[in-house]
Amino acid sequence: MQVPTSQLQPSAQNPVFGSVADAKPTPGVLSLTFSDTIAAEGNAVIVGRGGPFFLREREDTFRVFTYAPHDETIRRLLAMGKSRKDSEDLVENVDKERMEYIKHYFNADWPTRSLYHLMINTVVGDENVIATILNGMQRLAAHPAETALRGVR
Repeated sequence: MQVPTSQLQPSAQNPVFGSVADAKPTPGVLSLTFSDTIAAEGNAVIVGRGGPFFLREREDTFRVFTYAPHDETIRRLLAMGKSRKDSEDLVENVDKERMEYIKHYFNADWPTRSLYHLMINTVVGDENVIATILNGMQRLAAHPAETALRGVR
């Protein structure tokens, strides 16, 4: 299933996918959107704060946490045309905002590692990240009993 682009863009009709600074949706709104709409439709990629918390009861999900070292994140932001100062500010503030969001809405620490099937450092390159995720998904599908997350509910 392909999620229509209109569902992924913040708008007056769909503020859920806006940034936290633009709209701070309640966990109930996000849960309804994730669980009842997108995840229930079939194959989809859900990116955003709180996704693993909403989807942790679903056995038909594969949850991945991607991250990069500080210097790599700065390098990528500079390559995107951000200034050094803006890059440093983003790196300093974005993770802090994520932590605060998860603590506020879920009273949990971010990232809650036990909610993820896989955590991968993206410094290995996009192709390797994609291959690793796809391999993990295939492994899980082939051996669900061996690879199931236990004790995350």
